This record gives sequence, C-alpha cells and structure tokens, in this order.
Amino acid sequence: VAAQPGVLQTTTNFHNALSVDAVSRATGLPWVYEMRGNMEQSWIARQPVERREELLSSQRYLRMRDRETEMAGRANHVVVLSSTQKSGLVDRGIEADKITVIPNSVDVDLLSYERDPIAAQQALGLPAGFWVGSVTAVVDYEGLPTLLRAVATLRGKGLPVMAAIVGDGVALPGLRTLATELGIEDAVVMPGRVRPEEALKWYAALDVFAIPRVSTEVTRTVTPMKGVQAMALGVPLVVSDLPALVEVGAKAGQGLVVPPEDPPALANALQSLAENPRLCSDLSAAGRIAAADRTWDAAGQTYLEIYRSLAVTAQQQNSPKISQQ
Repeated sequence: VAAQPGVLQTTTNFHNALSVDAVSRATGLPWVYEMRGNMEQSWIARQPVERREELLSSQRYLRMRDRETEMAGRANHVVVLSSTQKSGLVDRGIEADKITVIPNSVDVDLLSYERDPIAAQQALGLPAGFWVGSVTAVVDYEGLPTLLRAVATLRGKGLPVMAAIVGDGVALPGLRTLATELGIEDAVVMPGRVRPEEALKWYAALDVFAIPRVSTEVTRTVTPMKGVQAMALGVPLVVSDLPALVEVGAKAGQGLVVPPEDPPALANALQSLAENPRLCSDLSAAGRIAAADRTWDAAGQTYLEIYRSLAVTAQQQNSPKISQQ
C-alpha cells in the first residue's frame, strides 16, 4: 500500500518552496517551510566587503528577499533557527504564531562525552599549551583574522596560547599568510578539512572555542551549529556580540561576548580564560546545560507536534459538514 502523506515539508530556498507550495495547492495538504538561513543575506555575505552596502538595495537582493517572504507567508507553518530570525520574519509581516524556533541541534550522546583536552591534544600530536580555535568553514565572515591577531597579542605577552583552525574555504590561504606576517606560524595549526570523526577530536582538544564572526546581516540572524556542538562537549565559548551568536553561545552564561573585529577585546577574553580555570569550568558546565535543550531528539518532538497540529487542522477543514435541521 502506498504511503499517504499528511504534511509536506521543504527547506530553503524559495525554489524548493515554490514546488512544494504547488503540490500543496493541488492536493490540499498543509506544508512547512524550514528556513535554515536567509538566502538574500547569505548572498550578500559572499560579496566583496566594499560592495555589500550598495547591494542591499539591488534588484537581486530585494527580489530574493520578497520571494522568501512570500513563501513564508504561503506556508502553513514556518520553522527557523533562532529567535532573532523569527523576529526578522515578524517584522516582514509573517504571523508570529505560525513560526516555531527549532535551533541547530546535536546528538544527545555528545552531552555525556568525557572530554580530556590534554589527551586529545596528545592524540593529535599537538604541543602542550592553551589551545583556542574553531572547527568551521573558513570563509571571510567567520572573522578568523581577528582570532590570529588576538593570539599574536597574547604570545607577545609571553602566554603559551596556540590556535587551531580546522576546516577549508576560500579564506584559508590568506590566514596562512597572515599567520606568517604576525610571526605566529609555529603556534597555529590549520589542517584543512577533516573527517567528522576527526573533527570531534579537534573539538575535544580545544580549551576555548572561538566564533569571532564579523557583523553582517547573515551573521546577526543565523546561528551556527558549531557553537552548539562545542557547548555539548563542554568547551567554553567566546563569541562576537551579534544577536544570533549571543542567543546560542552566551545567553545562558556558557560563553564570553566580545565586539566583532576587535582583536584586543578577544585577546583579553582569551587571557581571562587562560588564567582562570574556574571560569573555564563554569562556562563548560553552563554550556552542557544549555545544549541539553538543543538535541535532535528534542527537535524531532517539536516537529512531531507541529505535524500533528497541521494534520488535525487539515482534517477538520476537509471533513464534510453535517447540516443541522
């Protein structure tokens, strides 16, 4: 017997939504639009810095934004990653009660993972030191030059701070050049892209996980998954003062917040952690508590509640009316 769907779902971008909306109108089935980012903001973030302000009024940007708003309005329900993203949609005219926040989540097993930074560093062949870094896509808006400059500042003070930037991307060659220019190439490891099981070892090896993103539309509204993974593993966070990052990485006391693109401020935050094991321990514990609400199991339960509600509403709307005489 062929399966009979009760609810349709798609994710960004609006090209997907157009197709599912057409199927919904043809079948009467309700549909959910999962907005895992904002298409137009991601496009802006990939453009040269000097052109971004100008492109915010371009026809391409405005049409993408209008299309995404239109699809969110047509959907029976919308799922977003953060409260910041939800507020943005409400400002664009989408009803708040049809939007649910389901954040980037992690496997529940990470919450019980016994992290041993020293053992992980040794397993990866890393020298002893205070390791800060990120496991990330190495792109311009991640703000990783700020991290390297902060590390250079701390090493200039004689602190044994080391940096690991794990991942690949268009900004990687520039970061390697910058590390050489700063004279810290021997204190920075950039292994490039690694397998998922290897990435877990790099997370575990870090004493501090940094997300020093620059301020753009997309970084202010979209929450990265890497911060949640670090929290689940108990790695203290330092994040840029951007709404989406504060929501996921510091709101519950699990991380320190610094202004974006401010190497001295980031250096000060990292130094406070390097010199205060108790603070690191407190942030680690708070991160695991916060991550407990961001598991895939919890996300699945929320989705199930949405699907059940939509299915019941659709059934009521499609059921034959009984005349009362």
